[in-house]
Amino acid sequence: AIVAQGGIERRAPSAHARVPTRRSRARRGAAAAAMALGRRAEEDLETKRVPIRMTFMGPGEAGKTSLINVLVNNQFQEKYPTTENVELYYTTFECLTEEGSSYKFRTLLEIEDTPPFENMDETMLANLIDPFWPKPEDLAMKNPAKDVVDPSTGKVQKSVNLPFSMTKPPVGRFNDEDADVKKGECALSPHLYFCSRPDWRDRVCGPKKEGKHFQCRSCQRFQSSLQASGEYRPMVRRRMIYFFVYDANDEKSYFKVHEMYRVFREVCEKKRLKQWPLLYVIGNKIDVNPEKDTFKGIQSHVKEWARTEVESGRRISTEMVSASRNKFLKKVITSAVQDVKTREPLWKMNGEGANDSLLSDKGCCVQ
Repeated sequence: AIVAQGGIERRAPSAHARVPTRRSRARRGAAAAAMALGRRAEEDLETKRVPIRMTFMGPGEAGKTSLINVLVNNQFQEKYPTTENVELYYTTFECLTEEGSSYKFRTLLEIEDTPPFENMDETMLANLIDPFWPKPEDLAMKNPAKDVVDPSTGKVQKSVNLPFSMTKPPVGRFNDEDADVKKGECALSPHLYFCSRPDWRDRVCGPKKEGKHFQCRSCQRFQSSLQASGEYRPMVRRRMIYFFVYDANDEKSYFKVHEMYRVFREVCEKKRLKQWPLLYVIGNKIDVNPEKDTFKGIQSHVKEWARTEVESGRRISTEMVSASRNKFLKKVITSAVQDVKTREPLWKMNGEGANDSLLSDKGCCVQ
């Protein structure tokens, strides 16, 4: 209905007009509170530095070490010796939490450089694609000890598992259950490690002068983590991002990545992971001969492959970079870090809603 008021026509409220109800006001209030809580969470996260592990894998001569050196040291070298053991590099990295955001996501990157794909045996390949190796998942994801108050004195007893403290004993002395290990003194097992503890069947982990020795599972894992360069013990508890790197001008290099991807899927499906690591397939050396038919064919094929996998519910991201020209690498790392930030179960100790009170005044997050 139209009602004239002072020469101005105004539409009278309809009988069916929506009037804010108590329930709708409550919903708007809850939405506003959630937005405020989200802003506070982003502001709090901005004051911390989150450890993130990314793993570079691929065939020989693909340029994995070159990419890592450019990322960590902003330096490119033409020649590198072949990577023989898994090696760790560290660098800080920060970016906006997402495009258009004013909040920053600050990280400490733990970067794994790996031997060429063709130099790995099946065990080593499966270990590196296992997100939690060299530990089993239950131990890798175990919450660290917290500070406790001594009831007799009232003083706070500090846990050794504080951010960036010495969370583990010296290398080569303890297994992942913190039991002291020693080499077997028996001639039958001179290179094996034992902790001398009984298991649930009262079998003692140790060498025997006669018969077969017994090595507990924790010591077996300790044994498998030993390399020529020493024991392998990363700081971050799981692998979050994989970069499968290939030479964008070499078909053999490219199809080796397909074989790696097959193993990657098999391992992730076998372990029934709740959250798969992110996977980026990176073509390196795009500056060598971008007009060559081989390069164009690989570029076309990798896009079609990624599209097919996405349609099947398995997301992979594909990028083209150049280590020698330092082209697009920072863009790829930024995209990967922003991507992993949205997947809290990968990097947050207890996932969404975790209680980080232990870390609130430490300026960092624990993995």
